[in-house]
Amino acid sequence: MLSKDELYINDQIINASLALDWNVFREHCINNLETRFSDVFYTRIKDLIISGKFRKPIPKESIFFRARDIDPQNVVIDNNELAHGYNTIKDAGAPPADKCSDGRANASNERFLYLAKEEYTAIAEINPIILQLVNISKFTLESDISVLILPARTREFDSLEATEDENKLIRMLIWEFAKPIKDKNDYLPTQCIANLVRNSRVANGTKYDGISYASMHGYGGQNLVLFDPDKAKLVKNEEKIVRINNIALDVVNINDLNDNITPKLSPRSYTQDDIHKLKVKIATSN
Repeated sequence: MLSKDELYINDQIINASLALDWNVFREHCINNLETRFSDVFYTRIKDLIISGKFRKPIPKESIFFRARDIDPQNVVIDNNELAHGYNTIKDAGAPPADKCSDGRANASNERFLYLAKEEYTAIAEINPIILQLVNISKFTLESDISVLILPARTREFDSLEATEDENKLIRMLIWEFAKPIKDKNDYLPTQCIANLVRNSRVANGTKYDGISYASMHGYGGQNLVLFDPDKAKLVKNEEKIVRINNIALDVVNINDLNDNITPKLSPRSYTQDDIHKLKVKIATSN
């Protein structure tokens, strides 16, 4: 398990100005304003994506996992008394487009495939409850792919060649793609960015096949969303069914933490002056 100081998303420092810029961009997306495409923040993200500095190749046959809750009546017991779950792409893969609801990267009726690098992350991402049965399917990549990387691990982040301003911007994206969503409107700006990534190419002409983004459900967990579900193949007969026996929490009184790793409780903790500036910025941009 990684320590907290090895992760950005657990000790997230969001530049106040960027946080305000993000909220302006969010309002543009919610209100479906064309101005979001000329927004300075959007333009900066576009330039960063095209630069390829946060592009990561992932080789063919890399393994990923997908978890789904499964009803006991859908569990098949074979002659050796072994349990089997979803073993077809229809059951284990991305649902049909007309069954797809809004997600972190996809709009409603848009068919993307969400996977995780680790089994634990895949399970945690569906927010299971105690005694729930979960089907875990294994997928492998059909070909080499290229993704926008929004990493959780600092050692991977620090290996990327980027300016200080670019690092601040990517940290904002790491948080926005990883944070828990309560209001479905908060999906709109990340969907807009995902669409930008899908339609962008880096300088050498390479396109992006998806986005690898950090998980908030475990130290160092990494998710992958593929714009084309056919880029990954279900590994037949390697599914497993697990039962959630317990869900553990690791908590600490923040007053007992060393100042160097005290988490920032919320990048949305604005002063009244910040809120006033935000309202003025939104009003003048409309």
